[in-house]
Order: sequence, then C-alpha cells, then structure tokens
Amino acid sequence: MFNIILIIFGELIIKIFTNNLFIEAYPLVVLNTTILALSVLLMGTDEVLIFKKETPFLLKSTIFQTLIIAAFGLLLIPKYGAVAAIFSLWMGSFTVLIASYLKRKYIYEFNFAENIVFPYVLAFHIIALLTYFSFNLEANILTILFVLTMTSHFVLMNKELLRSIVNNWVK
Repeated sequence: MFNIILIIFGELIIKIFTNNLFIEAYPLVVLNTTILALSVLLMGTDEVLIFKKETPFLLKSTIFQTLIIAAFGLLLIPKYGAVAAIFSLWMGSFTVLIASYLKRKYIYEFNFAENIVFPYVLAFHIIALLTYFSFNLEANILTILFVLTMTSHFVLMNKELLRSIVNNWVK
C-alpha cells in the first residue's frame, strides 16, 4: 500500500518538500516503487534459508545480484541515465528473487506466500508502468481495482481475527 501512496501522492510530496525543484524525479520514484514491490515477494522468506543453514547460498546470491546490477549499470547508465539505474536494480532484485525461490522450492517442495502475493506484485508493476508512461486514467482505474481487491482479500483471509478484534473493541 505504501507503493500505491507513492504513486498517487508522490508528485505532491516532491512538490511540498522540494518546492518543485525535483519534480522531474517523480517518474523515477514511480519506477523505483516496482523494486520495492518486487522485494515483497522475498519478505521473510530468506529467513527460511537461514534456518536451514543456507547462508553460503545467500552470500553467493547477493554477490551475483551485485554483479548483475553493476554489469547492467555499466552498460546502460551512460546511454539511458537514471532509468537504466533503476532497471539495473530491478534486474538484480529479480535475479535474486528467482534464485531464492528455486532454492526454497528445492528444500521444501512447496510454496510459501508467492502464489498469493505474485498477482498483486504483477498488477502493481502494470500500474507503475502505466503511470510512468502517463496512461493516468488506466492507471487510476487499475489502482482502485487493486486496492479494492487487496482489501477484500485481506478481509476474507482474516475474517475471524477481524471479528474477534471488533467484538473485543465493542465490549
């Protein structure tokens, strides 16, 4: 949800804090939110690898991620600038995500939260790209659908917990 707030209010936040000085950075903020969204897929899952004493794998994957970011950065940044830097970070994060997923799948042979979270991350990437390329009406419609779907999913998954909270609050 923080990423959606950045997409919706990021331009206003930049205007307020920088007095329109860095307003041209707003599209970069939108693109950078995709990296944050991608990291949601990794949230809490690398702890499983640490528990299984797979820290050498985490070290190697982090070094590999750094090499990918550096390679893409060196190749693309001179020609494409800051957008290439964000793309480099995204590619590094995506590579580590895939490697971590495959390693966890090899160890446990079942998915954690990836199947639940992946559609939301994909939808968010679509929203961010539509916003970046100034398809604002489409992005706004998808944002509304995204928030409603995510909220409905949260309520359905946690209805017993929410019911007990409401009951305790009312008493």
